[in-house]
Amino acid sequence: MQWPLVTVITLCYNTGPYVLQALECVKGQGYPNLQHIVIDDCSKDDSATQVQQWIDDHQYPCTFIRHQQNKGIAKTLQEAFSIAGGKYLTFISDDLWVENRLIPEVELFESLDDSYAMIYGDSRRIDQDNQVLTPSIFKELRGKDFVAPSGNIFSSVAFDFYFFIQASMIRRSHFEAMKNPFSKKIISEDWAWQLWLSRNYQVFGRNEVTALYRKLQSSVTQTHWTRERKHKVLRSHFRMIAPYYRHPKNTEAEKMVIFHRLLRVYGDICQLPNFSLRDEIALMAALFWYTGKRYALRRMLHILRRGKTPPGVPVFTT
Repeated sequence: MQWPLVTVITLCYNTGPYVLQALECVKGQGYPNLQHIVIDDCSKDDSATQVQQWIDDHQYPCTFIRHQQNKGIAKTLQEAFSIAGGKYLTFISDDLWVENRLIPEVELFESLDDSYAMIYGDSRRIDQDNQVLTPSIFKELRGKDFVAPSGNIFSSVAFDFYFFIQASMIRRSHFEAMKNPFSKKIISEDWAWQLWLSRNYQVFGRNEVTALYRKLQSSVTQTHWTRERKHKVLRSHFRMIAPYYRHPKNTEAEKMVIFHRLLRVYGDICQLPNFSLRDEIALMAALFWYTGKRYALRRMLHILRRGKTPPGVPVFTT
């Protein structure tokens, strides 16, 4: 078999010791045709120096880019994708992969037809010392009998975010068909990619654990999901999901999944103290604009009559 080129993308920002473990992990895969792009986004500590030293010590073939000023995740990802040449794309930063992941996954992808844009697997959650916190993300979020769906999985992806990009592999040609995949307005880039790819192509699910997702207090997920910043994250999710309601491929059942997901976002965001009456009205107006549901109009009238929904009070019935 002639192994296709696989591009691995690794981003680093103040995570040097964990990135070194990730580099060791990729090196240990033994995949014979690899392009590894590593970008340090102007770390404030010695992460870039550590990475460069590791590359030199191991004579590791990769593209290592050191930013002289911080560009943020969106621009850094865009830079990495601009030089990616692999048939398939995969990701690892401060996380880990299971041993012997790449070869079986590429073999599987090569057996699928071009209608498939992504393969994804299960993940374990680990701490800073590589101790397992959650043996299976699938079982934690979807139950012990969950079977990862394949084919048209859009409804499952729209219902909730349940698999990590670190446990995924993407066909690059399909990813490049996506418009504006690096928007600053979208905080959960990997979920945005999953939504688009699953709406436009087939996706293959594996129940095997393929990645170990590291939970750090300094990670983007942890810093964004504070009570102070959660408002911004949820508004971003609403903007990300709402346009899919009008997608021409949608069935009526898929539209209802999207509508109820938007109501969940609305319900969560209404409970936050920094969500104003003006914000609530604007969100209902957007819900009506995207979906045409009369519920949104009734809700707006209710808000105008009674004021902002008090925290802790149920905010909707359908």
